[in-house]
Amino acid sequence: MVFDDPRHNRGKIIKDKIRYIYGFLEFTLPYWPKSSHARLIQFDLSTEMEAYGRRLFQTLEPMSLVGAGKTRIGDKGDGGYVVPDIDYRKTKTQDKIAYSFGVAGNAPWDMQMAKWGWDVFQYDGTIDVPPELHPRLHFYRLNISGLENPPPDQINVSQIIKKHGHEGKSIILQCDIEGSEWEMLKSMSEENLLQFEQIILEIHWFYFDKELDSKIAILEKLNKTHQCIHLHANNLGPVIFVKKFRMIPWSLEVTYVRRKDWKFKPCYETFPGRLDYPNTGLYPDIFIGRFHHRLAFLDPMKARTKQTLLSCAKKLIPWRNVRRRLHYWYSRFLCSGKLANLI
Repeated sequence: MVFDDPRHNRGKIIKDKIRYIYGFLEFTLPYWPKSSHARLIQFDLSTEMEAYGRRLFQTLEPMSLVGAGKTRIGDKGDGGYVVPDIDYRKTKTQDKIAYSFGVAGNAPWDMQMAKWGWDVFQYDGTIDVPPELHPRLHFYRLNISGLENPPPDQINVSQIIKKHGHEGKSIILQCDIEGSEWEMLKSMSEENLLQFEQIILEIHWFYFDKELDSKIAILEKLNKTHQCIHLHANNLGPVIFVKKFRMIPWSLEVTYVRRKDWKFKPCYETFPGRLDYPNTGLYPDIFIGRFHHRLAFLDPMKARTKQTLLSCAKKLIPWRNVRRRLHYWYSRFLCSGKLANLI
């Protein structure tokens, strides 16, 4: 699990965490009376909050795709997302339909999809006009609701699908609606969820209210039909520090794919990865860590002794000469602490 990743205690990562605290407070405090969006960084060393953090990341545990990698669509920063690396110009999906909820003043993902021939249906009731125009961008000044019968200035997902005649079609959803995603996901039926081949979400507000269990329950509901393949912590906001100086971010960018479309394998990536960029350059990206280690004996949290190391090697690699090499590596590096620093 990411909370047990020993790299959380490395000097560079600890320095980045301290730089994040300093940079965030330096930037937000002068504007504090004017900003309702910013909140102070919190420290919660209780066992309950650490257990919640573990449960949260366990629910969001990503898997790698079999037969495909990942790519980035959009800007190198806020507005760009990591998605499956398929040919979006010549995709097997003939519908080429995408929904974008929460456009605001920047929509690079929408524009790129439109250039590739996708009809992107944009919904945002907080702006009068879209930030960019394109023949395949269709803008509607309505907010997304989780209500069955929303007010006139709002609309729910089921109504959107019926409005455009998209029943039974395969759709890509990109959603950043500043916390309203929880009610939206809660209200969506399994039938609605299964229409989305990809769901690219920014999920917010993990710890500033008392609805932690209900939010994890919503993510567990989504896990029944979709699989997380990537996540990235948004550094444009505060965090909560729990035991051992681990960080739970204010919001996460998460990419899901429909389970029935793919096969999966364990993910050995470290997050943030090579395709990730900080949402803001004002302070460092937030280190999440690694969910799986490729071999048990390479995990210093599980291989503290020579006996554990060699028993794992004997099970996984039966060749005598290779085991001798591992014995040499153990005596040469692990006893001196060098190998643990390299992992």
